[in-house]
Amino acid sequence: IFILITISIVGCRFRESYDSDNVIVENPKMDSIRINIIMRGDTTQLLELFLSYQKDGKDLEMLPFYTILADKYNISSVCSDIYYLADEYKAINPQLMDLGIKYLNKGAKMKDPNCMLILNNLNESNLKKKK
Repeated sequence: IFILITISIVGCRFRESYDSDNVIVENPKMDSIRINIIMRGDTTQLLELFLSYQKDGKDLEMLPFYTILADKYNISSVCSDIYYLADEYKAINPQLMDLGIKYLNKGAKMKDPNCMLILNNLNESNLKKKK
């Protein structure tokens, strides 16, 4: 009976941590990084999280973290990152560009130089298109 109970417990744990792509889902280090970003506004580990998502082809999953940092902690530097992600994935979801522009404006209001530069370039290219 003990052996059957042990096998069933181990089997359940294996199924819970096994993804359909044969990838172990649990990663305590990445969970800690996510928590630090969300709960503390810690930007020091943002690059590590981004590289992890990018390696897996999931860099769009950074969007919630960037918006939390921009909205909750008023970190202006992530506003341009939101725009770049939106621009990269606009073919998949055109509404992302509206979000990207919204955060560019927010970053520009906070005097972020990257956001101001991008907005300036967008305005100039729109003026050239109109002529």
